[in-house]
Amino acid sequence: MRQVEQLTSLLLLCSIACFVLGLTGSNSKEGKPITVIFGGDVALVQEVEKRIDEYGEDYVFGGIRDLLQKADVTAINLEAPLTLSNKKTPKPTPPGLKEPVYLKARPASGKTLSHAGFDVVFLANNHIADYEDSVLDTVKAVRALGIKPVGAGENRDAAYRPLVLEVRGVKMAFLAFCDVYPTSFEAGERRPGCAWAHVERIESVVREAKSQADLVFVNLHFGGQDSTVPSSRQKLLAKTALDAGADMVVGNHPHVLQPIAVSEGKPVLFSIGNLVYPMPIYSWSIGILARATIVDRKVQRVELIPVQTIDLTKPLAIPGHHVLDYLYRISKEFGDLPSIKDGFIKCGDYSAEH
Repeated sequence: MRQVEQLTSLLLLCSIACFVLGLTGSNSKEGKPITVIFGGDVALVQEVEKRIDEYGEDYVFGGIRDLLQKADVTAINLEAPLTLSNKKTPKPTPPGLKEPVYLKARPASGKTLSHAGFDVVFLANNHIADYEDSVLDTVKAVRALGIKPVGAGENRDAAYRPLVLEVRGVKMAFLAFCDVYPTSFEAGERRPGCAWAHVERIESVVREAKSQADLVFVNLHFGGQDSTVPSSRQKLLAKTALDAGADMVVGNHPHVLQPIAVSEGKPVLFSIGNLVYPMPIYSWSIGILARATIVDRKVQRVELIPVQTIDLTKPLAIPGHHVLDYLYRISKEFGDLPSIKDGFIKCGDYSAEH
């Protein structure tokens, strides 16, 4: 009898120890929250590569590296493919321009991403196939750096396949879709390319991802360049993703900030601007890092961290009250979100003091 009592006491002590140490796999309110940071468009081109050559791989993201590495997962849209190819893929000229815009960076320049601590790159965008073989070259390059790509691949199945990561027992699926010309960049059954933002495809892919994971994060490359107002198409695609089961939608491509909305507790950031894009335009130098806090397998709040790119190449976190005030003003169409001015969006009942 005494042996049974001793065994019972031992088991109880082990259970308490496992709970205290967080070994039960629970993401309860008593456990450590999971954080996921989303950054804006990143193009390691022109001046960026010059700075890397001159100052090393740590220069570009050195100012926010500590912030990034404290998160459990960090993700960005990689706007310029990593390739040595010089053969351009034919594509139409966008309205208002004299010729198409082609972007690329050396695969070796991608080391600046791994040094910064990025975990995920979204590749569903309008530049991923700018050069022959640039889709496969980019996928290969980021994987070699230990970074996980999503939204593009060697064929349709690979491009639309969700990236599922598990952090402390919580499964998170990441998806990316492009809605910006040229449609010829869409992956085919046997053709490399990216995932395209067909409404029906978003519905089915997001629904399938939700069956595999606790949370689904959707990146949409959509909207008009320089536009601060979400189009009806952007609203449709965001709603489509949410209705299919997405827990958060993050947008890229406009290169400037667009409004924030919360739909039934789920955050939509239509455009978080640029993180690194070497253009001497003030509005293109301002963006936000969106840090989602996950508790009880739900996105409970999203912190809005204003960033400004200096020297065309180096993003820094700034006090940015003017940025938050601006976001609040342009977001009023989607409801009164007063917490924006305090630097976060409240999506659930979690508080920073928890």
